Amino acid sequence: MIGFAEGTKKNLAMDGTGVPKLKLPNRKADVVAGEKIYQQSCMACHGSKGLGTKAADFVATGSYTFPPLAGKDSFNNGAGMSRLKKASQFIHANMPLGVNSDAPVLTTEQSYDVAAYVLSLPRENKKGRENDFPNKDFRPTDYPVPAYFNDDKTALEKAKLGPY
Repeated sequence: MIGFAEGTKKNLAMDGTGVPKLKLPNRKADVVAGEKIYQQSCMACHGSKGLGTKAADFVATGSYTFPPLAGKDSFNNGAGMSRLKKASQFIHANMPLGVNSDAPVLTTEQSYDVAAYVLSLPRENKKGRENDFPNKDFRPTDYPVPAYFNDDKTALEKAKLGPY
């Protein structure tokens, strides 16, 4: 019998997993443009405020038909999806529903802007987030934790919205 991980490379993701890399625009993400795209392409499933669509059995299971992108049941601001690069990649490769990375519907620019809008929505704060990447050499460039920027609002804004 062949082992499940046979043929995989140690410490590397398996082929076909993750999201494809994108060459992001060399500009600040546009939250206002992203909101318009969200209204056209995302709102039908994720709701007008990004609170998701609850499943018919939500009371019993807490399940969603379409997950919330904001509010207490969404990802928190320390999750990988709370980073603009990762959210842009995911949206480009997977949204709207039914899309795959071989035939994306949204352009890279649209994905970048809609991700910025989604990340502007309110969500839970992860406690201790300032301890996630104490070594700045390993810190993602799109991880906007105020404590990392020593009151440099321009650098914090760049971490939040690019360009990268």
